Amino acid sequence: MLFARNLLRNKTRTVMTVFGAAIGIAVYVTTTAIADDLRHQTESVIAGYDTEIMVQSRRAATPLTSIISAEDFSALKTRFGNNAVPLVIGSRREDWNSYIMILGATPQLVSKIGLIEGRAPVPGEREVMVGALISRQYGLSTGKYMSLGDDHYRVCGVYSVGSRLLDGWMMMDLGAAQKLLGRENQISLVMIRMTGVNDLGQLAKDINSGFPRLKASPAAEFVGNIRLWKTVDVFCKAIGLITFLGACLIITNTFLMAVSERTREIGILMAVGWSPLLVLRMLLAESIALCFCGAAVGNGFAVLMLHLLNKNKSVGLGWLPSVPSPESVGVSFVVALLLAFAAIIWPAVILYHFSPMEALRHE
Repeated sequence: MLFARNLLRNKTRTVMTVFGAAIGIAVYVTTTAIADDLRHQTESVIAGYDTEIMVQSRRAATPLTSIISAEDFSALKTRFGNNAVPLVIGSRREDWNSYIMILGATPQLVSKIGLIEGRAPVPGEREVMVGALISRQYGLSTGKYMSLGDDHYRVCGVYSVGSRLLDGWMMMDLGAAQKLLGRENQISLVMIRMTGVNDLGQLAKDINSGFPRLKASPAAEFVGNIRLWKTVDVFCKAIGLITFLGACLIITNTFLMAVSERTREIGILMAVGWSPLLVLRMLLAESIALCFCGAAVGNGFAVLMLHLLNKNKSVGLGWLPSVPSPESVGVSFVVALLLAFAAIIWPAVILYHFSPMEALRHE
């Protein structure tokens, strides 16, 4: 095949071009895989607990920074009764882990958590349930003790909910979590469970109008309304655009050099009957081959990057996927195809103005 022989003429340049495209695609795949996985995990956790409305403080960028006062929660409790379930979420920096997530919940919610062993924490006791990821990482089984702050807490149970994100956290009684996180009389989120409500959007609007310091969203829209996720989406799109343009410039430069070096050869091909379209088709085949090889190598780099990031304990257990999702891999090859077409636009313009006679005289 002619295009393959052309690529093998200068093996070093071909390899460097493939690696240039691979690095760009690896960055794109890694960032999108992390963002998509976090979004999907958060959505699956919310969907798994029959919640219709999620409430956080109005100005909070994420649930971690949300602070709902006891006064506002009391008002929600008066209106919705036991259907309003409070949560407190926070992180701790400990000697054994620099970023450990803690979820404080009521017995009403904790009782729905799938236990592998042990039992739920007793309110008022220094007890904690640990996720399966923490249990495996640190060898924490039921009956063992762990240090949190200035105290030691007994592991009363190990749970697994099928989400890496939540299985990398630990759970305790709401009051104990508030004390440990310095959030006395404050909560982070309120989950409202309502049955028989057809218009959840209108219910959320009613809560927002009645509670000016709070922001309510239907559970299905909650993740999309978090300002941090919107920032992450914009960031990923910006990274994707920058890497696409960078890889495009690398591959375009390769083909501009190829056209310059093969001017006389292209002139001969045109002299024996090749049209500029046939020459362009040959270059496009080379471009597609380079970009698809770059996509394959880039996905391998992405797996390696995710593996290394997961080794970094400061990121937090369960926050990052171990491999890119099939969707991310599929999109990367679509991006590679677009890259292949974009990279030969400039060479195509040169071929359009190509003169075979001048090319034959080219030294």
